[in-house]
Amino acid sequence: MNNRELAECLFDLCGGKDNIELAENCMTRLRVILKDTKKVDYDAIKKTEDVLGLVGEGKDIQIVIGPGKVKKVTDNFNDLLKDSDDENKLSGVQGGLKKLSQIFVPLIPGIMAAGLMLGVASIINVLISQNIVPTNDPLEAVVALLTVIGNGCLSFLCIFVGINAAKVFKCSQILGGLIGGIVLLAGVADFAKEFSDLFNTFPDFQKMIYNPDVPSDSLIMTGKGGVIGVLIGVWILSKIENWLHKHIPDNLDIIIVPFVSALAAGALTIIIIMPLAGLLSGGIIAGLDFLGNSDIIVVKALYGFVLGATFLPMVMLGLHQSLVPIYILQLDTVGYISMIAPQMMAGGANIGAAIAVYFKAKSVGHKSMQSVIKGSLPTAILGIHEPLIYGMTLPIPFLFVPIGIGAGVGGIYCVFTNVLAASYGPATLLGVTTMQPTSMLNYLIGLVISCVAAVIFTQFMCSKKRIQLHKEGLE
Repeated sequence: MNNRELAECLFDLCGGKDNIELAENCMTRLRVILKDTKKVDYDAIKKTEDVLGLVGEGKDIQIVIGPGKVKKVTDNFNDLLKDSDDENKLSGVQGGLKKLSQIFVPLIPGIMAAGLMLGVASIINVLISQNIVPTNDPLEAVVALLTVIGNGCLSFLCIFVGINAAKVFKCSQILGGLIGGIVLLAGVADFAKEFSDLFNTFPDFQKMIYNPDVPSDSLIMTGKGGVIGVLIGVWILSKIENWLHKHIPDNLDIIIVPFVSALAAGALTIIIIMPLAGLLSGGIIAGLDFLGNSDIIVVKALYGFVLGATFLPMVMLGLHQSLVPIYILQLDTVGYISMIAPQMMAGGANIGAAIAVYFKAKSVGHKSMQSVIKGSLPTAILGIHEPLIYGMTLPIPFLFVPIGIGAGVGGIYCVFTNVLAASYGPATLLGVTTMQPTSMLNYLIGLVISCVAAVIFTQFMCSKKRIQLHKEGLE
């Protein structure tokens, strides 16, 4: 039987979707973790065509299939295990955003932890440089430790992105990490120099490929393209690998597929994808810098206002996660993130609106709304806004207007005072730890401005009648 038929047969003999918790493969075996052993036909599994053996007859079994073939059978097995309806619901832009979320959202805890560590280390260094705290060996050791651990995540972010992208694009995760690692290797510059020599009859083009005078201007250079290059490279890897799996004989699969996939995708990544992704990345960073540092005051103000005003609706729609790749790209390219501070002003504005609504709710006797706000404000101040959003903002949708205006005003202040984040991390008050030391004070001032502005706009734009109508709707 072919690989799909074998997977379907084993899937049924293991008790089907409701009885299978996990399926994965090693070099020769399909490992299946089961819920109920009574639903499994162990004898039939042993006798199944192309099954070489069965190890274990409990909840954790290993079905010996052989090298090469086992990977293909496992992929089909996992396709059966997944809910096909859920997999195919989203397509186009929505599907693309979902895939980006699946790649980058798992990285957020590490980025936040690393950012906080580097932020604390920066604060300590500033305090020492300003003679606010005395320098000493234990304190310097703490700074060194925080810096090493923080850089452990951020320095190798492309590798983590490559592994996650391979998981989402359904190809070998170790090869995905390899593509991410290629982008970081110093040897890329050595290859660029040798590769450019092939075009010595075209000196101008040769210098474009590798510029010995200004290496960073070279088309092929370590770090070019960043996470965008990794994403494209791993996507191409997945296409190559999956095509090879379908056309290479099972007994040669384990040798030929990883070798050819890594060589082809790696070469394409270095020679074509990194230069093109570098140009794209440079364009995105240049665009952000132009908008944030424009000499045209209206452009600069509009940039800050839009970032702040639109962020809360983006959070509501789940679209904010699609911005994480841009944060990572900017952090990896220039060492800071310019978009985060204006966007975080939405948190300050949400708090300001809550303060205004609380007193309006009190005046009309809306005790349940008062209770929601009192319970949600402390967590919102610390950066957890979901209780306040779902308890107050969403039930009274008009509040998005004054909140947006208040956040936009705070965003303008952040842009004009050049508030820059050193990492991606928590919001509102705790967000100060992720700002560059020189930006911390202005970040806090921006929060106050957005909060006060939201109080004022909510006070004048949201009437007591709206609060009263919400109260009556609950009674």
